[in-house]
Amino acid sequence: MRSTIYAVIVAMSALLLSACGGGVSVPKMPVDEAKALNAAITGDYENTKSTWEAAQTNAGQMGELSGVDVKTLDIVNIKTQLETCFKTPVETLEAMKAEAGQVVEDAGQAKDQTAAKDANQGLQAARVGYANVKNCGPASEESLAGYTANADDQAGALTAAKITQVDNLRKDLLYVLPTNVTNLLASAPDTIKNVAEIRAKAEAALKATEANPLASAEEKAKAKADYDGVIADLDAAEATANAVLSDLANLPTDIASLANKVGNDLQNFGQPSGS
Repeated sequence: MRSTIYAVIVAMSALLLSACGGGVSVPKMPVDEAKALNAAITGDYENTKSTWEAAQTNAGQMGELSGVDVKTLDIVNIKTQLETCFKTPVETLEAMKAEAGQVVEDAGQAKDQTAAKDANQGLQAARVGYANVKNCGPASEESLAGYTANADDQAGALTAAKITQVDNLRKDLLYVLPTNVTNLLASAPDTIKNVAEIRAKAEAALKATEANPLASAEEKAKAKADYDGVIADLDAAEATANAVLSDLANLPTDIASLANKVGNDLQNFGQPSGS
């Protein structure tokens, strides 16, 4: 009898130790991992699509000269400023780019793969926004201020608006969009791979909780709810990754074509249609 009681006590102790971390611990449900993975690719994908749509709209409206008497415009000067702006090579802020690159190098030397991966993502993110691309000369603050110094000068305001519009097109078509699309197409297969890995973690965590005799009904219900949330995020991330591979495959060619069209349209800026 004593041996039987002792065996029961030992078994119960083992279970308690396991639940408290003294034995095999229950895997953690990867809720945050799934949310982060989904948010990253979905955000980048949606931003890239909206940027492309905005670039197409801007390109189509570039030649519009509404709201001002065209006779008051120095068309030759405006055309020169716009062409000069669009032909300006893209120049990024070197300090940020160099800093991100150094982080990658240091992490690689330390053989810290996680840090290197995070640093590389930071480097890519640093390349995708207007804030990291220098304005063309005609779109500098000083130049634009010269056109808008007189609040009643509609011609000056329109000139400044057109220069800004073309500078944004330059940034979008020659840098922001090509960089974002390249990054998305490169990262989509990794996202699909990560989805599978996180899905396996979630399934293991759910099974472990369901099989744990010390887990309460509430704990098991929470694990199932967390699991369902993880799977929803993973399904969304995988769907977006597949959409990237199918929808954006030809976008680099389309971006280059629109850039060429903008350059050609600028040569005809201010001329009547059909001339």
